[in-house]
Amino acid sequence: MPDKSGETSLSLQTEPESAAKWDRHANPLLAIDAVRPTAKTAQELLQIKGIEVTSETKALSRTEKLTLTANLDQSFNATPLEQAIYGDLHDAVRATWAKVNPLSPAAIERTSGFGDAIKTANPKHVPTAKIRGQGFVLCCAAESGGLRFVERTTELLGQSLRFLSLDADTDVPYWPAMVVRWPACGTEEQFYANFLAAFDANASGSRFFSTAFRSTAKKAMRPIYVSALAAMANVGLLFVVGANYSNFHSEKSRKLLLFLDEFMAQTGISVVFVCTAPVYERLLQMGTVGASLTRGAWEEIQWLVPESSFFREVNHSLWKQSLVWDEPDDVPEDVLTAAAEVTHGSRDALCRFHRMLQIAAIRDTKRQKPVDLLNGVVREFRRQTEQLQRVGQFLRDFYERAGKNDTPVRATPAGNVWADFLSVDTCRALGYLAQ
Repeated sequence: MPDKSGETSLSLQTEPESAAKWDRHANPLLAIDAVRPTAKTAQELLQIKGIEVTSETKALSRTEKLTLTANLDQSFNATPLEQAIYGDLHDAVRATWAKVNPLSPAAIERTSGFGDAIKTANPKHVPTAKIRGQGFVLCCAAESGGLRFVERTTELLGQSLRFLSLDADTDVPYWPAMVVRWPACGTEEQFYANFLAAFDANASGSRFFSTAFRSTAKKAMRPIYVSALAAMANVGLLFVVGANYSNFHSEKSRKLLLFLDEFMAQTGISVVFVCTAPVYERLLQMGTVGASLTRGAWEEIQWLVPESSFFREVNHSLWKQSLVWDEPDDVPEDVLTAAAEVTHGSRDALCRFHRMLQIAAIRDTKRQKPVDLLNGVVREFRRQTEQLQRVGQFLRDFYERAGKNDTPVRATPAGNVWADFLSVDTCRALGYLAQ
């Protein structure tokens, strides 16, 4: 393992975490955040209040309040499913770290093997993990709040390179959750560039983990760098985020999918593949190419059901963040009904709707009640979210047709535009697949 003194110095500008007492035969990474969070703890951790309402914020000027309302878009409330997924991902990080003690001879041998592969630019020298990583697919419908959940989860788990200081000469690197964007072109070459850019951006100041990667580097070295850096940084989970209907190409992306399979086999690191429903459906039809990602668990985050108690709960949470009106016991029914009509259950849109309602109230010099402002807010919200309204209408039409036994459900050419907004079941019924 690299030490502080030599060419392979491990150094960050932030202070390393410390472990005053440690057993040289125990895996030090398993002492980090060792207990799986309960559902209640996960709920509290994942929740974000965009605006903390205090007597000070209530007393702000109108201009200051208008500026502060932008924070409402950052609000987040996790569903029970997301609370459970967060616990599973927490455990998955520890499962990766449990495979190899970074202080063991096996880990030192693995690091040496990756070093040889980098020096020789020969993929044959890349070591193989004794226990490969698992693929996990998380389908997030566009505007569902799913990407906000992923952002919050990786933030809580730890999305940058850290060090556990064991003594004056020993710092153990670890990176709980690394996030890499799926390339817009869907190719492996751009994925390597995205990975290395993400690595450098979140490992600032570390000489040992400086990639020394440039666009002129030998093509054969790029996949070696990716696997080597992730393994030596003790990445717990690799999140590959952003695959959707327009940027996933079954032919162009085939090599990248095969690389992700190799990555899991070489490093033992599990991959969380975050995509939309049409991409997941395409993966299922790609045979062994997509099997490494789909053979593990998969979950889906959809739009909320407006009639559900959780939809009311989210609205109430946003309502309580008001800087204008006195906080009632619950969100008014008229506001709840309007929110359901114009957001169609989109959590992302709910934040924007409540922000627009607050802005209208702040600007209103007549001090009208919120319900008296609804008509104007609803009209303006529809105008500013025309795409969302078209998606909502498309879904309403689909479900109405599906509910009539004598009316066949067929895909329409225009429907492909909305494929990323749909659930897996709806995509299957319509036959929508990524390219």
